[in-house]
Amino acid sequence: MRNWRVLTAAVAAVAAVLAAVGVYFYLNKADQRAESKLDQVSVLVASQPIPAGTTAATAEQRGWLTFKKVARKDAPPGTLTSTSGIDKLVAAYAIDNGGYITPGSFVTSTQVNSLTDGLDKNTEAMSISVDEQHGVAGFVQPGDKISIIVSVHKGDTAVTAYMVPGLKVLGVGTTTAVSSAQQASAQPASSGSTTPTTQAPQVGNRGLITLEVTPHQALQIAHAYAINGILYVTLDPTHFDPKSFNNPSALVDVTNVFDQSIPQLAQASSQSGK
Repeated sequence: MRNWRVLTAAVAAVAAVLAAVGVYFYLNKADQRAESKLDQVSVLVASQPIPAGTTAATAEQRGWLTFKKVARKDAPPGTLTSTSGIDKLVAAYAIDNGGYITPGSFVTSTQVNSLTDGLDKNTEAMSISVDEQHGVAGFVQPGDKISIIVSVHKGDTAVTAYMVPGLKVLGVGTTTAVSSAQQASAQPASSGSTTPTTQAPQVGNRGLITLEVTPHQALQIAHAYAINGILYVTLDPTHFDPKSFNNPSALVDVTNVFDQSIPQLAQASSQSGK
């Protein structure tokens, strides 16, 4: 009987400790929830996608700008808390639904960079379309340099060669180098983040690549499509110099895809030359 009373007392003591621990954690969580709720800020966000070039006044009038309460720690630094002073400014880039409005989101019309700003007087913009296999799996970004390989099939014969090396990428999808940098600071922060984070902008249609080309290069690319050529893109390193590029011209690159001697191929070539 005595042992039973001792056991009962021990169980009661353990239960009391567990209850105390539970109450402590509950109160602690309650304090954290209250603190988080108090440390909120009302920030300006896009309630739906806002096209580039839209004035802030128009966006506000159409209800495309709204205020959202978020934890202060989740809002990107500099996020606007009012529409004061931006009514005559225009969207510097296409703002995604839910995107935070920062000082770089709306700028003066003279600050909006056109795709062709900075182009040499002898160059122009042209787009090509490639899938992931032919387009470096979508890793091409605005500002990169790429080279184009074209494979042309005529009957049983195929010719594959570098067509244009070292082309500057002006944009991918509808994203340019300038809009990419600006948009990165206006992406919604992930919930539960302990510090404000900068997320890379989402680029739509990574297979649509806009390039800076000369008129002659534009004609080359257009003609490659006209004869049903297959275009491949290679991603060039930052130090790539198209002027020093050595276009492969050895016989092995023209008639033999294997980097070795193949007697049957040599015999066939010899017979066809007779």
